[in-house]
Amino acid sequence: MRGVFDVVDLTSPDMKPLYDRLEAIGQTTILSYENMPNVVERMGNDILVRAGSHRAYVVRIWGHGLPGVLPIAAGTIPERVTRDNAGLASRRDLATGTYLNNVVPTRLKSLAEALSPTARLELHGCSIAAGFVGDQFCKELAKQLACWVYASTTYQQDLEWVPPVLAFVPGGKSVIHDAKPPPLTW
Repeated sequence: MRGVFDVVDLTSPDMKPLYDRLEAIGQTTILSYENMPNVVERMGNDILVRAGSHRAYVVRIWGHGLPGVLPIAAGTIPERVTRDNAGLASRRDLATGTYLNNVVPTRLKSLAEALSPTARLELHGCSIAAGFVGDQFCKELAKQLACWVYASTTYQQDLEWVPPVLAFVPGGKSVIHDAKPPPLTW
């Protein structure tokens, strides 16, 4: 379906079966990335070129996750997300106690331009919205992208959501707990 994008982190081989199932459904534009730095900008540009300005209605990102960490081309190595910009993250560095945050407007510019005013961003990874850092991360994305952001606080598997699912309101000021998960198909 035009305007619906599935982005899959193929850095980890265990994401390939999920990619194959999305391809078999065949209703979306599937983008995949693997071991790539600066992938957030690349993903945004790829979506903008394919959808056009303000014509992306759903962007789903599939990969491994941690609270406040969304790998797009980093597999199971969260350090690559912030070090190489191979995804998006707002996380605490346990060694230094400082927060690392690469959720910045310049990195999200193309994606923000591609998203429709009624768009939603779905973060399909384990525990991305969990805890304080997950909450802040999702609120920041909802604020900067001015769209709905959906994520879970628990382990995810396969294509269907495992509740609870949280919905972060555009603008990032509030969250709906135990939201009804968006459907996979239209």
